[in-house]
This record gives sequence, C-alpha cells and structure tokens, in this order.
Amino acid sequence: MGFPHPLLPLLLLLPTPLLARDPASVQSLAAMPEYTSQPPCATGCFYQREGACSNDLVGATLGCAADCISWASNDCYCRTDYQSLATAYLSSCVSKACTKGENKVDIAAATSLYGAYCRKAGYTPPPEPTATGDETAQSVATVYVTVTAIFSLVYFA
Repeated sequence: MGFPHPLLPLLLLLPTPLLARDPASVQSLAAMPEYTSQPPCATGCFYQREGACSNDLVGATLGCAADCISWASNDCYCRTDYQSLATAYLSSCVSKACTKGENKVDIAAATSLYGAYCRKAGYTPPPEPTATGDETAQSVATVYVTVTAIFSLVYFA
C-alpha cells in the first residue's frame, strides 16, 4: 500500500517540532509511547489510579497538583528548578516499587522518560553538576514527609 501523496514520506523525515509552551496546558506524559513500555511498578510512581480517577503523583510531589481534577500544568511540572526534585522522587519511588529484576534499569527508564517529556514540551533541563578540583559534585534531593496523627483517648472510670 502506497502513500496518498508521493511527498508524504518526506514529511515524515522532518524533525518533530517542539510543543508550544502553553502555560495553561496540563501535563500529558502518559500519552508518550515510551510511557506504555514502562513496567507497572514504574508507572505507579507517575499516576495512582483510584476508580475513575487518576492522581498525578509527580505533580503532587512538586506541589503542582492536588488531586485527579487538578493535574499539574506543564509550567509547574517541568520547571527547571523542580526537575531535580521530580527525578529524585521518581528514583526513590521506582527503587522501592520495582523489586524484581534489575531496578536500576527501571529507574533510568522512568527518570529518562520524565526528562524527555519536559524537553519535548520545550523546557530546559537543569544544568549538570560540575566537578571542582579532585572532588565530584553530586546532587542529592531529600524529600521529608511529616505525618501528624491527632487523636484523643478518653477514659471514664
């Protein structure tokens, strides 16, 4: 079966343009073909399904999304200063969730997917750490979660 127009195959060779940076556009990482090749343990770090609702976990980690009806905008999801935090979250989550096989591969694939999504959406990746002298600079993000349980115990004698 041939193409409807003889020049159509040449159009397919042109580079894909970057998506327009629309500040109001909502992140759509799950629409990338590479997302479907991620193992379920890794995709569970991007989104959490609850019935008809799918929560944006990366967006929530960054403080960009509250629940399934307010997914993160690309301007928040891919902010240059947030990308290291998102990558650290994904590394930690996938490391804990993907326990079968070589999880380093799953971690690399998940963090690479996030970075590729932001680059395709037109956002600049954070600068690579630079080495000073004989030391190697490392970037580490630590995420702390504080859970406060409030309860009261009433005892009547």
